[in-house]
Amino acid sequence: MLGTGWRLSLLHEIANKKTTDIKKRRIFTFRNRIKIMHFKTFFQLLLLCSCMFVVSAQTSIASAQATVEKAEKQIAKRRKQEAKLSKKEAKKAKKAFWKKQSKSVRKSVKRNERRNRDAVRQRNW
Repeated sequence: MLGTGWRLSLLHEIANKKTTDIKKRRIFTFRNRIKIMHFKTFFQLLLLCSCMFVVSAQTSIASAQATVEKAEKQIAKRRKQEAKLSKKEAKKAKKAFWKKQSKSVRKSVKRNERRNRDAVRQRNW
């Protein structure tokens, strides 16, 4: 029994030593894994953020250009409608003015306009 107890205690020491070495190795590798995981996670997050930033920048530029084009189209459309309405109003005002004038006045104005046009043509020749 004495011999076996000695051997057993030696085996226990060796086993404990191996287990502590293994535990140390596990802890060391686990710590390294955590460090590597932290680095990988940080790198992946950095890569993801940079990709999202690039994509958002591209979409914001495209959307800004689209909104500018839309605004320009709306402004042009509004100006066109206003021009159309002003032409209509001018036409109505002209018609009302000429309705109030007598027939002889209308004839004399037409003759004067014709004379002025002819005079301009002769000057340009």
